[in-house]
Amino acid sequence: MSVTPSNVSLWAYRTIPFTFESGYPYQEEVIAAMTQWENAAGVTFLPWTDEPNYLYIQKESADNESDIGMKGGKQIVGISQTSLALHELGHVIGLAHEHSRSDRDDHVDMQWEYIDGGQSNAQFTKDRFSNNLTDYDRLSVMHYPAPATGWGGYPANQQVWTMRWKQDNNTQLGAGDNQGYTVLSDNDKSPNGILALYQQLRVPMGPQTASGKWKNPYAVQFSFVIDSKTYAFEHNPTAKSWYIQELLPDGTFGATTAKGTWSNPYEVQFPFTVGGRVFYYGQHLEKKNWFIQELLAGGQVGQTTATGTWHNPYEVQVPFTIGGRVFFFGQNLETYNWFIQELLPDGKMGAETDSGTWKNPYHRQFTYSMGDRTFICGQNMIKKRWFIQEVLPGGKMGKELSAGTWPDAYEVQFPYNLGGVQYFYGQSLTSKTWFIRQLNPDGTMGALIQAGRWDKAYQVQYPYFSGYQQYFFAHSTDDYSWFTRQLLAM
Repeated sequence: MSVTPSNVSLWAYRTIPFTFESGYPYQEEVIAAMTQWENAAGVTFLPWTDEPNYLYIQKESADNESDIGMKGGKQIVGISQTSLALHELGHVIGLAHEHSRSDRDDHVDMQWEYIDGGQSNAQFTKDRFSNNLTDYDRLSVMHYPAPATGWGGYPANQQVWTMRWKQDNNTQLGAGDNQGYTVLSDNDKSPNGILALYQQLRVPMGPQTASGKWKNPYAVQFSFVIDSKTYAFEHNPTAKSWYIQELLPDGTFGATTAKGTWSNPYEVQFPFTVGGRVFYYGQHLEKKNWFIQELLAGGQVGQTTATGTWHNPYEVQVPFTIGGRVFFFGQNLETYNWFIQELLPDGKMGAETDSGTWKNPYHRQFTYSMGDRTFICGQNMIKKRWFIQEVLPGGKMGKELSAGTWPDAYEVQFPYNLGGVQYFYGQSLTSKTWFIRQLNPDGTMGALIQAGRWDKAYQVQYPYFSGYQQYFFAHSTDDYSWFTRQLLAM
């Protein structure tokens, strides 16, 4: 490895949706093979939902042959036994047979008399224009084994040498008798191989700009902007401590600008801007009390402008602006009751504008605007159902516009707008898989753009804009590590 046809089509955005035929017996083994290729090629295999281009993996298929690269539409892949998974998935990501590369005659002697069909056998045809990414690799999972029974040999029921290694005619070829077709060779995993090709594809998930590890976890965080400067507010509900730190234009952290300790933890918080002033709201879920406090230039905290106590805790609360007025939405996850309330320009709590009860709790919700319309999107973590519903002027709830069910629950979700396009990011804290999708202007779910898998679950994630660049921050409350990455326009 690695060799590709000169005209190979790679999978867009390094993302490969897949599904299995009903009752497919080797799902666990195929997924394990996918993981090996993910690490080696920088791609991500993601369960298929509604993507137009995807893999359909089944047990029966003629000669276990797979198309090379992305062909478009429903792409059938036959994997009849577990030992073939790495080989067939290698074709899927764009790899050709190692023994078909343009320089193969420099390394092996073809034994045409022992090949079924001789030189007309397409599985042994030399590609004179192949793209040879690494040195010839006789141990690659993409190299047919020799000697072997089957694998295009003749007679088919006898062990024969279809090829001989030039340096030593008795040296075995292929991965089968050396390390097994369940493990990639060193060259299969070479950074100069298929990985280098996929790294050339532009994707929305940009480079990491900073990383580190804190002494404590900060489970509640948000970003805000004052006087063209961006800040991060971090709160540790257990210790009740908080601090504010600047987020610099190069995607790194600046100095701490304020810090303190509260008498209560505030597990739900969000910032909002109204009347040219920036505030933030917080609620303590156990005591049900809430406050609004002003945020000042230089990343400082101002006076408390309002306080109160709700009848219930609202585990989900998100702000939105519509018609020049600011509101926020809240839902109680036990009763499923929800409300919309106005936030006033002086940092005071306004009147309730709408309320109701949904059939389900939606553990993750966010709002976003496109053009002159505002929407709320949410997902139930148990049923995995998601919805998009319009929010109307005056702080009224509109009708549901689209809904569906995903194969995974995404406990972390946030929207961001870049280059005039509305995107939506989510991560499953169980599978650690993340995705970026588009959101359509008509309130429907857009196409999957990219997917990946972080090394761990990041319970706190949020986007921010600084210095004309879009970034996002992620923090693990398990080991206190964090990183920032740039998000790119497509």
